[in-house]
This record gives sequence, C-alpha cells and structure tokens, in this order.
Amino acid sequence: MNINNLQSYDLFKNRRRKSRLFNKSYLKAWYPFNSNLLDNSGNDNAASSTLGVRYRIIGASPSSAEADLIISSILSSGGSLSAHQKVCIYNFVENGLSNGWWEKMVGLYGLLGGTADSHAINWKSPGTYNMTWTGILTHNSLGTIGDGSHYGLTGINTSLFVSDNGSIHVSFYNKTGGTAENGFVGVRKWTTWGKLLMLSYSVSYGKIRFDAYNNYNVGANLDPKGFLLGVRESDGNKRLYLNNALVLGPTAGSGYPQESQEIAILRAVNTTARSGTTCGLSSVGYSLSDNEINSFNGAVEELMLGLGRSYT
Repeated sequence: MNINNLQSYDLFKNRRRKSRLFNKSYLKAWYPFNSNLLDNSGNDNAASSTLGVRYRIIGASPSSAEADLIISSILSSGGSLSAHQKVCIYNFVENGLSNGWWEKMVGLYGLLGGTADSHAINWKSPGTYNMTWTGILTHNSLGTIGDGSHYGLTGINTSLFVSDNGSIHVSFYNKTGGTAENGFVGVRKWTTWGKLLMLSYSVSYGKIRFDAYNNYNVGANLDPKGFLLGVRESDGNKRLYLNNALVLGPTAGSGYPQESQEIAILRAVNTTARSGTTCGLSSVGYSLSDNEINSFNGAVEELMLGLGRSYT
C-alpha cells in the first residue's frame, strides 16, 4: 500500500472509512508508531514488525468549523494540544457530523487541554453551557478525576427535555471502573424522589443505575468500566448501554425528567463521584437512534484510544 494513493484510512484501525481527514491535501507528514513500518517511498514495511500498520499524523491540518472552534477555545483558555490531539478532535467531530449524533448534543465535554478552564468547554457549543467546577479537581491528560466532594455543573436544566416527551441521553466515560458507590451524571440534588435524573452505581442494589420516574432499582450488575450511555426515547423505552452493549431495557420510564433541575457530571442526585473516578468524556442531549448510538459509541471508543484514555 502506497500512502500517496490513499484516499481515506482509519486513524487507529486497519479499515477504510469515509472521511475528509485523510484527503491528499492533508497528508503533510506521516509517521508510523513503529519507525520501520514504512520504507523511504512511503510504502508498508509491515514484515519488519508484528504490530501491524497503525499510523498517526504529525503536522496534518484537517479543518472543520466545529473542530476549529473547539481547538481555538481550548488553546485560548490556557489548555495545550498536540498535533495528534487536534487530529483526534477533528476525527471525532467529523464522525458526529457525518452520522447525525452531533446535532443531538446539548452539552459535550471532552475534558481536554489539561486545565480546569479547558476541561470546562462544551465542545458542542463553546461558550454556551460551559462547565462550572464546584471545587478544585484534578484535570490532566486522562480527563477530570473525582475527589468524592466536588463536581461539574453544566448549566443545562432538565426542563429543556420535558417538552420533548422526556427525550434525553446522558453519557460518561469511566476509565477507572469499580463497584463502589458512584455518581456519574445526574441532577445536582433531589427534592422529590421519582422525579430525577441519575446515571450511577448503587452499592445497595449492586447495580449500574439509569433511573427514571420511580424505577429506582433497575440496572445491570456489572463493573461500570468504560462508556456508559443512558438513552430515554419515550415512555416505555429507556435503555442503558455499557461499551455499546445493551445491558438494560427497553424498560418503562414514564414522565421523566419532571423537575427543573441543573444537570451535573461526576455527581448523580446526592451521590458525588468517588475519589479517583476518572471521567474521559461526558455528554447530555436528546435521545439517539440505534444507528446514532452505535456511531457515537464507536467515535468515543476511537477518541479515548487516540487520547490514551481507553479503559482497556
């Protein structure tokens, strides 16, 4: 395979994909993870390694208005990005724009740049619904790490979703896992049980919980490590995914959410994420179709792998 003839190639896996990322105009410089994988003519030299061909891009300049705004916002907030991380952002955004899930996002937090301000940026719409941290948390290359007390407030209110029949999704990439009491995404507090939003792990039930209107004890008895995605499409259709595997639902979830409350990450109702819980990405938005769920899961998996955040 000669890369001069390459029209599109996946960043992390040996598969073709439809993307503007690797158009020839963007191929300024290619380097393999193993320096022996390409010869001087840009051809594969895979026989010299058992790792297979897995490329990264140095100095490429892909561009989209959405990705450019994210990158400029991270940098202007005091964050730092490598060329490789910029390509990861572009690839992620391109997937969302191409597969329809980007428009379903209200708050999308990639937690990148290494500072509290850069991790606060809402990738879907920088400057709108940016995160407000309630205390000093650890922000590093892995994301944002819970301390058992503090969390992030999105500014997104559950009332935004009531008029659309409660159509909502929330997600949380949990790099650390573990079956201790944990709050991932939810409302800041509760005033009336049964009218809340909660993606969490409950020790008392021994389950991952995606709660909706009086369904307190539903969930899956699994270690919540990796990408948690809760989707409520309509009454009677509430689902919970762990690493793109359906682990709960569809099940009832009538009338949810009911109260006007602010949504937080690293917190679900009154349960704050335990100390050491590392969030690599979180989102809040409208319900996703099956195809969008599959695409979103794949994009998050690829982004986490590219950023060195994969739970595996």
